[in-house]
Amino acid sequence: MSLAVTDIIIIVVVLASGLMALLRGFVREVLTIIAWVGAAIIAIYLFPYLRPMARGILNPPLLADVASFAVLYLMVLIPAFILTSRVGRRFGRDNPGVLDRTGGFIFGVARGLFIVGLAFWVHAMVLDPGAVPSWAENSRLRPVILAVASIFPQDMGAIATSSQTRKSTAPDPPADQATAADEKDEGYKPEDRRSIDQLITTTTDE
Repeated sequence: MSLAVTDIIIIVVVLASGLMALLRGFVREVLTIIAWVGAAIIAIYLFPYLRPMARGILNPPLLADVASFAVLYLMVLIPAFILTSRVGRRFGRDNPGVLDRTGGFIFGVARGLFIVGLAFWVHAMVLDPGAVPSWAENSRLRPVILAVASIFPQDMGAIATSSQTRKSTAPDPPADQATAADEKDEGYKPEDRRSIDQLITTTTDE
């Protein structure tokens, strides 16, 4: 039972990720992931503030958006790497022990599978929606890939319209409030108009 080229590539990616984590240790790998994810979160938060200025300098807008986000991400990522590196040294993780290396290898294998599943998801949901990537069609590891890819959102349309759905399902205002608002918009009531007319007439007679 021979393996397809895709299976070999997947195994190489997973093992390479596992070996890298084995050499670095679990703690350093986790700190690195924290740096990457933290930098991404901060960059996403600050991106709306930098985008208008970048669009005023660069064209087209897509290039300005990509450039501004990349600059923000690197500006946050570099200090984050320095900080996590110092934290790792403080805990004496320059030479990880057996337990740390074992945990790192397990973490690296999981990360490799995550990368493969993410690649499948991007192709199936973004690049070619609804289609199974050709590289995964005949793969013997396809069940594993599908299992990992299932952790990602499976309906991009539902995600894009989630805010509209929340608005459409918002509860209607109470009937008494709606009635009060309608009455307010109707203007003066008939009795109010009569009182005003009488006041005007009295003032004119005087």
